[in-house]
Amino acid sequence: MALLLVQAVFALYVDYLEPKKEHLATMAGAIFSITGVFMVISSPWWRKRNDAASYKKNLLLALSGSTLACTAQGFVTQAYQLLFLRALQGFCMGGILPSLYSYVSKHSSLSRRGGIMGIAASFYLLANIIGPTAGGYIAAAMGLREDFYVTGVLLATSLVLVGTSFIDLTGRTSPVVPEMPVPVPGTPSVDETL
Repeated sequence: MALLLVQAVFALYVDYLEPKKEHLATMAGAIFSITGVFMVISSPWWRKRNDAASYKKNLLLALSGSTLACTAQGFVTQAYQLLFLRALQGFCMGGILPSLYSYVSKHSSLSRRGGIMGIAASFYLLANIIGPTAGGYIAAAMGLREDFYVTGVLLATSLVLVGTSFIDLTGRTSPVVPEMPVPVPGTPSVDETL
């Protein structure tokens, strides 16, 4: 929800920062879409880190970067300053949802995996509804900059929750190999018994 909070008011925020700028819609679109570009660029890097390191460390790193980038967007004075912060946010966002979905996929039993992934997808869709609606309400009630501050607080809360309650499992899952019984001298083997 935190990541979607500013979507509804982002173009208005760029207009607020640069009211007399030509090609304002193009500028707002470019600044908004750079987040997606950096998500695509960073996803393979995060995937490799998930395979080599723990999910908890990666999520803490990604949430920390997203928290800083989102909060800092509320302090900018010109629209072009948003480019760097939105790129940083996109880079860090590339490590949040893929890490969570990968974690659920690797560390849930096969019989429950479909149900768990369905619940996760349902909550993501619910966040798609609540996030922009709440963002528009916050902007109307308090102001455009406050949307970014609230997003930062929500991401910081997520950071604390992950740090305190997330079970740290490494990205690699080793297959469970059943132990073979050690033959006792003098007892017949399975082949001899048959």
